Amino acid sequence: MDHIRTNTFMFDNGERYCHVINSLTGEPLFDPNLYIMTNVRSKSVSINTMEVVAGSLVLLYRFFHMRKIDIVDRITRMEFLSSYEIDALADFASENFKNRKKRPVAEV
Repeated sequence: MDHIRTNTFMFDNGERYCHVINSLTGEPLFDPNLYIMTNVRSKSVSINTMEVVAGSLVLLYRFFHMRKIDIVDRITRMEFLSSYEIDALADFASENFKNRKKRPVAEV
């Protein structure tokens, strides 16, 4: 899931925008971009704020992928993350990804 990334670009009118894409195909991901469009961009926040939110969504998607969590299925069944999954997510989010070596899933 390392191919899920943020992409910042500028529209012809000069407006800057950030979205979450699959870097292998170049296609935007529907759910995270819908969230960015309806809950972030609609509030006229800065591009830096949009980039932070998009980066957080990428991190969340990577966590779900590593833990084999089908979040769409979970939402459909109204099943929340367990307390141990939330703890693991907090640990995962606090890692330094710039200097991080790839580790097996069991260690994360």
